[in-house]
Amino acid sequence: MSVDLDEFRVIGSGGFSTVYVARQASLQRLVAVKLLTIRLDDPEALRRFERECSVAGRLPTADAFVSVFEAGKTSEGSGFIVMEYLPHGSVADLVRTSGNLPLPQVACVGKMV
Repeated sequence: MSVDLDEFRVIGSGGFSTVYVARQASLQRLVAVKLLTIRLDDPEALRRFERECSVAGRLPTADAFVSVFEAGKTSEGSGFIVMEYLPHGSVADLVRTSGNLPLPQVACVGKMV
């Protein structure tokens, strides 16, 4: 990675990636780093990763989307995306901790997306 990151801590994981919070030393800010657990030497995995990066990079900066700062491949061949860190978690985290959301809150989330 070309960004200067340290102090990695796992904040989530799924089928194909692990997400970390890290400190970007040069700007003294926390960022989220999505690191693929699969290597990008598979053409299909590379195509999917490039599509995700392309879509994420074109999304408008708004409350409903995270800003993407950088994407690329590690020296080991895994893909990564460095993005805005949102300390309050995802909608899935909210539902997991609070249960079903009331209709006005669902409508607010739906409007943002």
